Amino acid sequence: MDDAAQMVLPLSDLVSDWRDTITDAQREDDDLQMHCKRLLVDLVSAFQSLREAGDQAYACILNDEDLPAKYLEPHPVVGYAARLRAAQAVTEWYFQPGQAATETTIHMAAIATSERTRQAIAQLNEAKSAFQDVVAQLRRSIHVERHERGELYRLLSFALERRPKVLRDNAIGEVVRDILHPRLSLRQAGRAIPLVDRLPTSIRWRWVSDRASDRITPAQALALLEKKVDNPYVERDRQQLLALDPGEPLSIVKNSVSQLRISLVISPRAEDDTPYLYVKSRMPLFYAGDDPGAFRSAPQLIKVPENAPRFERIKKLEDEPFLKTLPVYRYRSVADSEDGMTREAKS
Repeated sequence: MDDAAQMVLPLSDLVSDWRDTITDAQREDDDLQMHCKRLLVDLVSAFQSLREAGDQAYACILNDEDLPAKYLEPHPVVGYAARLRAAQAVTEWYFQPGQAATETTIHMAAIATSERTRQAIAQLNEAKSAFQDVVAQLRRSIHVERHERGELYRLLSFALERRPKVLRDNAIGEVVRDILHPRLSLRQAGRAIPLVDRLPTSIRWRWVSDRASDRITPAQALALLEKKVDNPYVERDRQQLLALDPGEPLSIVKNSVSQLRISLVISPRAEDDTPYLYVKSRMPLFYAGDDPGAFRSAPQLIKVPENAPRFERIKKLEDEPFLKTLPVYRYRSVADSEDGMTREAKS
């Protein structure tokens, strides 16, 4: 285990005292100080529960040493070495020395598990979700317009015996690291672990590029233009939008993101079962190694080369942005049997 996991939480003792003094009746109290104490108690408790669930999953993964395990990336290993790396991956919520804040480790691996291990991993995923919920609540509470912010600042100054390094909702990672652990990565702590309770026939990994977009109206686009007052093309774009039918849907495109897509083929058990499962994750995939209905002991593992031919989806958007100041696109024209060429946004 990482040495960082052995560090004592700076608020552990004090939060333990607060927890012991908060009664059920006080948990329903609207008192500001009590509310803020409960929030800090819940944050520390959720992180402690996360670490405990991680320890349990770690031990269970290693105990399945008789089942298949294989890593394709970052380093190809099999057997116990792969199982050990996967156990470390699911408890890897601390930044490693030299790791950038936006960097995440890729674990292209398939690990067979027993039912007990799958239960432990499911509990770990629940602990991750609970921790994320408390962090989200803290983020809302330290917004500059929230009245809890001042009381949280006072409580943390007392608990940490110094001023908090930062207390802003747009720097929640730094806030939580200041409270819990200086090397804690919220991204790694919150990453769900892909878990399948069947033995797949095959598992395929492939990098895909996702371009997120939202459908908007011309009126919404005009509202966004108000924030671009210094751009010389604003008036031109405004006239372009005013010339459109108010009901025409537009698409505003966000940055493209590379995702690791995992595709699984599974033998259906019933007529309505789907033989295909898909998940996007950079974590090891855990599957049932004790599936009595399976005809093989391990799935076929396939890593698709990045230069392999790709299926081209039908393009819905025009090639060039409709506006100069915003990444807003019109939908492509499609033939209509009665009205000729019309514009249509298909979902």
